[in-house]
Amino acid sequence: MPPVAIILLIIGLPVVLATAFVQQGVGGDGTPAPGRSPAEPTPLPDRSAPPASAGAPSGPGEIRRRLFTWRNAILGGAAAFATLAVLLGGWLVSRSLGIGPAATLVAQGVLDEQATILLADFDSDDANLSRAATEAFRIDLSQSTVVRLADPAFVREALTRMARPGDTRLTLDVARELAQREGLPAVLHGEILGAGGRYVVSASLLATEDGALLASHRETAADSSDIIDAIDATSNRLRERIGESLPDLRASTPLARVTTADLQALRQYSQAARLADMGEEERAIAFLEQAIQRDSTFAMAYRKLGVILNNRSEQRSRALAALGHAFAHRDRLTDRERYLTEAQYYFDVETDLTRAAAAYESLLELDPNDDWALNNVGIIYGIEQRDFARAEPMFERAIDIDTLSAPPYFNLAVVLASRWKLDAIDSTLALWARRLPADPTPAQFRALRAFVAEDWEGAEDAGRGFLELYGSNPALAANGNAFLANTLSTLGRLQESHRFRREAESDQSRRGLAAEALREVIPLASLELMAQDVPGAVRTLEAGLERYPLDGLDPLDRPYLGLVFFYVDAGRPGQARRILSEWEAAEPGVDARPVYWSARGSVEAAEGNLEEGVASLRRGDSGPCTPCTPNRLARAYDRAGVADSAVAYYEAYLANGMLFRPFIDATNRGPALERLGQLYDSRGDLENAQKYYAEFVELWAEADDVLQPRVRAAQARLDEILKERG
Repeated sequence: MPPVAIILLIIGLPVVLATAFVQQGVGGDGTPAPGRSPAEPTPLPDRSAPPASAGAPSGPGEIRRRLFTWRNAILGGAAAFATLAVLLGGWLVSRSLGIGPAATLVAQGVLDEQATILLADFDSDDANLSRAATEAFRIDLSQSTVVRLADPAFVREALTRMARPGDTRLTLDVARELAQREGLPAVLHGEILGAGGRYVVSASLLATEDGALLASHRETAADSSDIIDAIDATSNRLRERIGESLPDLRASTPLARVTTADLQALRQYSQAARLADMGEEERAIAFLEQAIQRDSTFAMAYRKLGVILNNRSEQRSRALAALGHAFAHRDRLTDRERYLTEAQYYFDVETDLTRAAAAYESLLELDPNDDWALNNVGIIYGIEQRDFARAEPMFERAIDIDTLSAPPYFNLAVVLASRWKLDAIDSTLALWARRLPADPTPAQFRALRAFVAEDWEGAEDAGRGFLELYGSNPALAANGNAFLANTLSTLGRLQESHRFRREAESDQSRRGLAAEALREVIPLASLELMAQDVPGAVRTLEAGLERYPLDGLDPLDRPYLGLVFFYVDAGRPGQARRILSEWEAAEPGVDARPVYWSARGSVEAAEGNLEEGVASLRRGDSGPCTPCTPNRLARAYDRAGVADSAVAYYEAYLANGMLFRPFIDATNRGPALERLGQLYDSRGDLENAQKYYAEFVELWAEADDVLQPRVRAAQARLDEILKERG
């Protein structure tokens, strides 16, 4: 606006001089106007002439005198400067509101205040001049209060993840790719062109995503000594005009900061990570496969694929292969990525929790606020080693650091369930659903929460509601159908459970997962064990094995654990031993897995080797399934006739709340309550016998007809006890 003020002053000076000339003579000091003698008297008016019309000027002189008055000059000047004030105010308002050519990037919303932009290396035929100009521009722009420049350390780390040397020259193409990866909204690029001793310095601010021009300026330097001044003028002008384009541009969401030389593969990985957090794991897996196809050395994509598959407890062979590929390429990773990759490999492939925890602890030494490390080391300490109180704040911290990452919410809910903190589960699920509304997992966990709280009606309603929402997705439908099957069989409603279990098998078959379909057949056969139809149960299982032959499955995917437990429960320890031996041959090093020792202990106890069986079962008592080992120990002691130990472990099984409750309770809760009533009754402890008979009768009140004789027997004995106890 200063130029406008100068123009007004230039225009105003002649007006003032003209007014003085007309009104007072030149200078206003009494000098006579031209053409009049000082001694000449003023002529008297001719009164005989008719008067002039009112308001009409009598001639050119009169017009000038009326126009060029001091009053008009003052009013005109005031109006001119008032106009200047209005224009200045409008300019300031438009600049602050982001309207018109005066607007800044911050005012327009093109950039957030103090947004970080990336400075590319200047282009020039002279490499020394290019480096000098780039550094001069960096120094000048570092003084900006509008934007910040990405610092060299940040750039080096990003280049490393791009699989490029840290000193790679930032050409415009390299700079735009780096900015896209890191979510920076704009790139500043310049060039110096020399011709005939003169130089032209130009700089442009470009949108990261599409390269659109946001602002630019050019200055000419008379010779090389003027280049720095031209750079200063260019940067100052850009800082002033930095917001003249694309008012709808925003800083893009940064791509994941993981190592790959392929930008498209990185985009696919980043999309997969976002989808996984929203519970869309099938789509996430597809994107990861695309990323791996583009970059066969993409370690973090392999790792992510392995993690998702392991979290789903399916396709173990594929998951371990992916983690093996990640581990093989770990040497080209950043420290953070390498620690994460090593820890996941030790955890899932080698089952070495000590080394896995050490890798996560090393990462936390580098960055105490790394939410992935906090979440995963919390899994080791809190879920695998069952130190729930220690893990709970770790998951809470991970949530505070990244509010849009789903795994810490899930794991926090798991440890809260283990500690019976049901109100805290409710608040966690509400927060989770509000922040990640597209994630179906909170709805699944609400059903689990109702089950853990023994709200059977609520669990059934939640399970049916989940299927209504997500039944069109085969993977989610399989989970929903399996949950309902477990809930209904817990209540003794075997026929309904049978229908939902068949649906779960069909869902897995539609997905092309034969091993997962076979896993649904095993609990289907176990429903007939609940009805005490052992031959029928074996026939159901054998029919499933014909549909999904073990020989057609990868050894790592075969459901050996479930098969061993089925044959033990069916009273066929010889077949259970045969399956266990196949497992040992198919998976070398299987004895590093706690579940193997649970299976082995169950077989040993069923064969009559109680002491060995109990030792093996206790060796397998770790990991997230807290009710599993107490249930197996109770049944082993019960078969051996050791009543006191059977009672203690049945009660320990019922007292444990955890993620796996529906899977264990489906075929064990009712029989355990029934058996506890009988065991206490045989010992003459009528108070506890009454308690467990009553719980059993209530649980199976609506059980199928095939189970009702057992319910009636328990009710009859309960009535007798009530009479005896008065």
